[in-house]
Amino acid sequence: MDKRIVARMTNLAVILFLILTCLFTLFYNTKDRYKVHELHEDDIVIEEVSDSEKKFDVDITETPKKNVTYSCPPEYKLDGVNCVSVIDPLKTCGDMEEYASRGVEGCIKPNTGVSSVKGSCLDGQAIKNDKCYEVYSYTYYCPDGYNLKSKKCSSIIDAIES
Repeated sequence: MDKRIVARMTNLAVILFLILTCLFTLFYNTKDRYKVHELHEDDIVIEEVSDSEKKFDVDITETPKKNVTYSCPPEYKLDGVNCVSVIDPLKTCGDMEEYASRGVEGCIKPNTGVSSVKGSCLDGQAIKNDKCYEVYSYTYYCPDGYNLKSKKCSSIIDAIES
């Protein structure tokens, strides 16, 4: 009988140890995850580029062939042997509703408006049907074949040789 009690106590001790280890690990990871890390001037490394290294910092472009004429489709502009097109991105509100009025532009969520006080909303809020709505940014995207960068869509293709 004494062996069974010792075995049960040992099992309880192991289970308690595992539970405490899990809680400690969870607390330790959560604490570090949300910890603000401050940078000091000594932590920042600034690397200066020497004059000899600067001479290699050039764009490598293909040189146009002699006696060859290059052309591009109408929406592209010729740049060496490449055709480049830069256009404004398309925008969408997804499942939200587009809103543009009184200098406020963006997307609002339907049926989420809060009744306004005396017909005015906070700065940057949308007012529609005497309700105030939070305004969200558009989602920007590019047509197929274009890449989005800095709120512009760009496409580079090979020029047509003739």
